[in-house]
Amino acid sequence: RSLGLVVIGAGTVLIVIGAVRVLPHGMARLRRGLPSVIAVRLLVSAGFMTVGGLIPLMLVQTQGASTAVAGISLSVTGCFWAAGSWVNGINRVQQCLDSPTRARLGTALIALGSLGPVLLTLRVVGLVPGMALWAVAALGMGIVTPTLSTQLLALAPPSEQGQASAANGLAMSTGAALATGVTGAAIALEGARTPAGTYAVLMLGGTACAL
Repeated sequence: RSLGLVVIGAGTVLIVIGAVRVLPHGMARLRRGLPSVIAVRLLVSAGFMTVGGLIPLMLVQTQGASTAVAGISLSVTGCFWAAGSWVNGINRVQQCLDSPTRARLGTALIALGSLGPVLLTLRVVGLVPGMALWAVAALGMGIVTPTLSTQLLALAPPSEQGQASAANGLAMSTGAALATGVTGAAIALEGARTPAGTYAVLMLGGTACAL
């Protein structure tokens, strides 16, 4: 365990050093404009992946679900993410809701929907209600992802759009990598069978990122 923690700590330091060199100055302070857009992209990615990455294993370990049922959760995520992107692209939605409003709506749906797997883990709700709420989170991810991408290009000067897109991609990957690394390490430290409470705490961390 000690060696694992050392490796995680060293890897985190290297990620931070590399990110500081590429990501825009002021991102950590949520500075208005591009830095805050990219910061939100990192947080959204980390929050969504924290919960989504744990769902299949959680279903098998805490709910006794088969691997086939656990795999269906990935299909739910993909289908409703696509549906959210479609909703975001509707002209009426674009006209009635500006980019910041759609970003707030998307992240709010992620935060709300991520509570479904938490409640399912703790056996407060059943499989269908829990996954239905997660579908809401995937819908929110489908809304917020293209919203942030288009807002990024709208704010970046033409000569800086390539750099801004690269920073956006790095923020997304960094958020996902940090979420996967932290949750994976936590699960590994628990041993062969992870308690439901550990899953709930980790997933609530994802909810906090979305909020």
